[in-house]
Amino acid sequence: MSKKEYTVDLTQLEVLDTLDEEELDLYNEIKTGHYVLNSDEATKQKYAQIFKEAQQRSRAISLRLQENDYIGIKAKAMALGMPYQSLINSIIHQFLSGELHSKS
Repeated sequence: MSKKEYTVDLTQLEVLDTLDEEELDLYNEIKTGHYVLNSDEATKQKYAQIFKEAQQRSRAISLRLQENDYIGIKAKAMALGMPYQSLINSIIHQFLSGELHSKS
């Protein structure tokens, strides 16, 4: 069984949040391939903080599940001692980061 690799064309993603002028400039530079990494320590620290804060953002979504899957995820979450929304979030994060793979 081989692992399936997924690629995402980042130029096709929409900007979901309102960007300030600096973020929009950075986004456009990356999108057009003209971004030049500035490696001074102050810049590294500034962007490290931005990325850290961005990872803490969350968005509420609505998700339809089969009744059996809903019951199953709630039961599994209860057995693990965590809220079922946190378990779903964890599964999605693990899949997207490559830690969890599909069987195909």
